[in-house]
Amino acid sequence: MTQQLILNVDGCIAVCFVDLLRDSGAFTPEEADEYIKVRFLAFYFLTAQLINVVSRLVPSMDSSS
Repeated sequence: MTQQLILNVDGCIAVCFVDLLRDSGAFTPEEADEYIKVRFLAFYFLTAQLINVVSRLVPSMDSSS
């Protein structure tokens, strides 16, 4: 039996992005808050999830044929 460690990688990445937005100095605090408010970063996480789903489906489709 294999045991898998489940990590909340998306949550960790989100925290890192928000920290970079707020503390990098590249954005004013108002700009950083606006990006967070409009859920600008959600696009990146949805894209990553889509890639994850596709990468799991493609091998299963190949092995079933």
